[in-house]
Amino acid sequence: MQTPFMELYSKEVIEANFSYDALLKTLLHSAIRYSEEIVSKRMTLIDEHISSKHVYFIKSGIVMLQRNGSVTQFVGSKKIIGLDNNLLLDGSRYTAEVIQTVEAYVFDYEEVLQTLIGMQEGWIFLYLNNRNNETFIRNRYLLMREVGSERLMSVLGEIADTFGIREGSLVRIPSCFTRRIIGNYANMAYKSLSRTINTLELEGFLLQEGKQISLLR
Repeated sequence: MQTPFMELYSKEVIEANFSYDALLKTLLHSAIRYSEEIVSKRMTLIDEHISSKHVYFIKSGIVMLQRNGSVTQFVGSKKIIGLDNNLLLDGSRYTAEVIQTVEAYVFDYEEVLQTLIGMQEGWIFLYLNNRNNETFIRNRYLLMREVGSERLMSVLGEIADTFGIREGSLVRIPSCFTRRIIGNYANMAYKSLSRTINTLELEGFLLQEGKQISLLR
């Protein structure tokens, strides 16, 4: 179903004028300060117990988002972290932990917000960011209603589609996605996860090589 917003702007216009690249270009050519940073694995970009003052534009790497200890999302290149936070809250919406070394542009949250508010169509970037988050939450809810094996297949498929490395008939899942992380994201206990992975291997869905998991596609 189309929203009134979608009726005003075509998909092509949105992708061309209100994308990650478009927003980043706008900010880089504005007067606001920024830095380019390399953040190592296991470092925390945002803590859910502390109000975040920064917005991160991810150039490369992978970040894991968590809430109350539960993994909720993985964020990679050409994604934004921190734009959906609220300085009026005591904390942030999530904890963002680096699981694969990240290169990012880092901006001050208030300066980004002021820049967008001062732009004629700046609100569209905020709207799209919020809409994307709502879509993800809705899809996440539907995922959690699936049975164990189907849920794990969906989770592995999502990770492979977004971060996987194609090698012939295999799509290798990066090693930073440990079984602990996958189990948390799929809401499965470790023993149940291991048992289901073994079953999916027998069914020809995946291949295990030590700790490496690859999907057969």
